Amino acid sequence: MQAPEAGAPPADVVAAKSDKYLRFFRLKSKDHRGGEVPAWRNLYPPTGREGHPPVAVVCNPGTRRGSQALKNRMNAVMTETRAIWSGSFERMGIGVENPDGYYNYANAIPILFTTLERLQTHGPRAAVWWRCGHGQWETLDSVLANPDDVDAWNKRDEERAAANATSNASANSSRKSPGTNRPPRRDRRCCMSA
Repeated sequence: MQAPEAGAPPADVVAAKSDKYLRFFRLKSKDHRGGEVPAWRNLYPPTGREGHPPVAVVCNPGTRRGSQALKNRMNAVMTETRAIWSGSFERMGIGVENPDGYYNYANAIPILFTTLERLQTHGPRAAVWWRCGHGQWETLDSVLANPDDVDAWNKRDEERAAANATSNASANSSRKSPGTNRPPRRDRRCCMSA
């Protein structure tokens, strides 16, 4: 797919292709035990991360329209494909005071952007990737990470539990039984002169 005038495919074309990828990733097949598994798992090795394999859009901005045209195209693609890459928010906890949760990326497709020039100049392992929803150029490992997923929530929850345990321990140690702040009683027999 090419769009020579701006070096990036039109947003609606990328959105349509992303919809096709999503339908493909939802296909099921049978594993060796007869259980249903996503068909794409037979084609791609496990990545150790939640969600589907990423779709990379490599743009060749050229000189006719410039970098602003490329940014506009990227923003248009992000808007058109938000439902595909954004994940769904899962609210955790009961309190309204401090709402918390995480994004579930199990059914999301990461959409990555880069330019041919960035790849040729810096290579694919450098910070040449822009992921929809992240907001900065990142390395491939960073761009594929989900910093607001269930693992991040679990870490925050563990930190809260540790802080609460410390707070409770501190409160318990300050609650002493009555009279414990008095100095120890002297044994009067020791103080008598012989």
